[in-house]
This record gives sequence, C-alpha cells and structure tokens, in this order.
Amino acid sequence: MTIRFLTAICLMGVSLSGAAQPVTSLTDFAGWHKGYTQERQGANITAALDLLKARGLKPSGPVVVGIVDSGVDTTTVSLQGALWTNPGERADGRDNDGNGYVDDVHGWNFLGTADGKFNMISAGTEEFRQFKRLFPKYKHVTNRDSVEDKKEYDFYLRMRKAAKIDQYLRYYEIASKSMDRLDSLSLTRLQKMAENIHGIEHDKDKRLLMGDNMDDADDRYYGNPTLTVDGCEHGTFCGRHHRR
Repeated sequence: MTIRFLTAICLMGVSLSGAAQPVTSLTDFAGWHKGYTQERQGANITAALDLLKARGLKPSGPVVVGIVDSGVDTTTVSLQGALWTNPGERADGRDNDGNGYVDDVHGWNFLGTADGKFNMISAGTEEFRQFKRLFPKYKHVTNRDSVEDKKEYDFYLRMRKAAKIDQYLRYYEIASKSMDRLDSLSLTRLQKMAENIHGIEHDKDKRLLMGDNMDDADDRYYGNPTLTVDGCEHGTFCGRHHRR
C-alpha cells in the first residue's frame, strides 16, 4: 500500500490552561497514535485497518493521509518519498491546476497571510477567540439582569467557562503569591502567563489577519503555501510516526 502525506496548517485546540494526565511509564504511550481512547486520541488507524480486513476491502489506489497540524519540515529525510505532491502544481507563483491555491505543491497553510509575511504558531481555541471578542463588552458585568442582550451574555459566559479563563486567573493569582519559592523556569512561565492575561484585552486577535470570513464555511481561499514555519516540529513528528 502506498501512503502519501498531505499537510494543512489549520486551527488547533490550544487553551490557556490544561492539566497533563499522570504517566506511570513511557510504555503507556506506545502506539498511541494508531489507536483512540478518551485519554489519548490518535488516528484510530488500527481499527480502520481491521475494518477493511473484516470487509475484505482493499485500496484501489494510493492512500493520501491529510495531516491537519502546525506545519511540516518538508526537508526532513524520514518524510522524503512519503510527502504528497500535487501532480498538477509547480512552485512557480501560478495556480497551475486551477484549484484556487497557488503553489500548493505539498499542502496549504491556512494560518498564514496571503503575502507570506506572517504565519501563526497557534491560533488558540474557538472558545477563547469568542471570549476575547466579547470580553471588553462584559468584563465589568456582575449582574445578568443589567445586560440588554442576555443571549449574547450567556454565550460569553459559556465561552469563558469553556476556555477555562477563571481557572487560569486563579492559578496565576496563587502562583504570584509564591514567587519567592519559584525556580527560574517557573518564574519565566509566570511572566508568560502575565503577558497572556494582559493580551486578552490589549492584543489584537492575530487570527483576523488571515483575511477570511470565519463565519462563512465557504470562504476557503486564503493563506499561503509555506509549510515549514515556526512550530512545525509537531506536524513533522506526527507525519513521521503515522508513516510507521
């Protein structure tokens, strides 16, 4: 079976906070990317192959696996021969195959500006984006009865809870009171948390720089063909392991 990897850089679920699950040994992670559980959500490849075998089905041609992640280092030796290559496209600044994406030789970056000058490392979660959008309007509200648009306010509260904002703020408050007991790495993380909290209201949502209408699912012609961007290590890692 021939397998090729098509890469797309898209939104990834990254919240302000998150607790890691305890690990008893490294063997707990063995083959996690081939299965699927509540704790470790892989691609469920094993189950897919078992289903094909049980039904006596075989691929009629090469299998293309789409990796929606943080990008990929297209020069990685272990991925050579496995990267999907668009047969109708050349890296010449033209849309050779007429699909609306210029130079999409190995995939597409949906988190980059059209001119290629800015590529996002992380877009955050949709919940955080919606919370951030409404925060200036409702940051001082303490009584729901004082709000005119209660439906929107309730939506804001749901997004605030889903993004775990209050947990993040409480953690920061507690950690700030123990600064004299923190090591240099923890102090650096605390400083980053302070920057994130300040950015909730004062930093622009860089996701808006992509130029697309996020409320229109048909608006899909935006981004750039650059796949090897800052933070592409994770997408490269996934590509290498799914090839095995």
